[in-house]
Amino acid sequence: MHDDKIILVHNGALGDFLIAWPALLAVARQYGNEAALLYAGREPYAPWAAAAGFQPAPGETRAAVERLYGASSWDTPALAPLAGSRIIWIGLRTPPFDAALLHATDGGARLTFLPMVPEDGGGESVRAHLARMLDERLALPWPEDAATVWQERVARWHGLNGRNGDEKNGEIGGDVLLFPGAGHRAKEWPAQRWLDLARRLLDRGLSCRLVLGPVELERGFDAQSVPAIAPPSLAELIERIAEAAAVAGADTGPMHAAALTGTPALALFGPTGARLWAPAEACILRANVDCRPCSTTTHGIACAERDCMESIAVDAVEKSVLEILDVKKEKPACLSSQTSRLLQKQ
Repeated sequence: MHDDKIILVHNGALGDFLIAWPALLAVARQYGNEAALLYAGREPYAPWAAAAGFQPAPGETRAAVERLYGASSWDTPALAPLAGSRIIWIGLRTPPFDAALLHATDGGARLTFLPMVPEDGGGESVRAHLARMLDERLALPWPEDAATVWQERVARWHGLNGRNGDEKNGEIGGDVLLFPGAGHRAKEWPAQRWLDLARRLLDRGLSCRLVLGPVELERGFDAQSVPAIAPPSLAELIERIAEAAAVAGADTGPMHAAALTGTPALALFGPTGARLWAPAEACILRANVDCRPCSTTTHGIACAERDCMESIAVDAVEKSVLEILDVKKEKPACLSSQTSRLLQKQ
């Protein structure tokens, strides 16, 4: 069957999309000269899908993709705009549509689902699992140069030449960005500790800023005397991260953005496992409690208190931030020991 269109769908969180971005690049490289490449996932990510080679799907196509959620058969006029297409849907674990749609019919579309999270919840990272699914279900290799391509294409749009937080005359340029928020409250490090960390870094003469997202602004996060910014768009958020000397945050999307832009990152892990979700090349600090990790996707977290995140001390975070800022080392100490740490229980 010849595919006239390749329709890529990803409706997950920011970090999930950034982890999956190399898969978009792999699909575009394979099919870009044979079919129209259309992106029908979350619209804020469309510019980054375009960086991989996908154009925004027309409204009619996007509406038909939305109808897949309630469909049980291709034999319906509502799905007619998808005829002759190959739909590649990337999600966390299980398809958000009827499994019967995975079986194509004459005149219908071909639908392939690529799960990011292993069924057993462990054994391999989300990135490794998605790479294996890409190979097994589409016979496509994972592009090892994805971060380089991202930096060339996305950074160029913003007038950047990759990461700008470089050493000049023995001094570190760029801000240290601290991200106090997270997609789930259980993944957040206590706000007061972010403020304490920021003040310590400022006292050391470092340029440091808190980065507040829409959720933190809505909750009335009080930065007190600490400098803070609130990027008005995802594009500006990526620009800020690309220009930073380093970033630190919980298990969140901006840490994965740092991985793509080449900015050193420190990620704090509590209820979710670093074995699954650690950003590429990031330094990792794990909560020191026996009950973690307790969730693979944050679903089902029942903790009334954030004991795991509260077990991470300010001293440990400060030390790790200073290590990743030590540009005289080939690799920061927390990064060189990351492999052995990830072999332990996550």
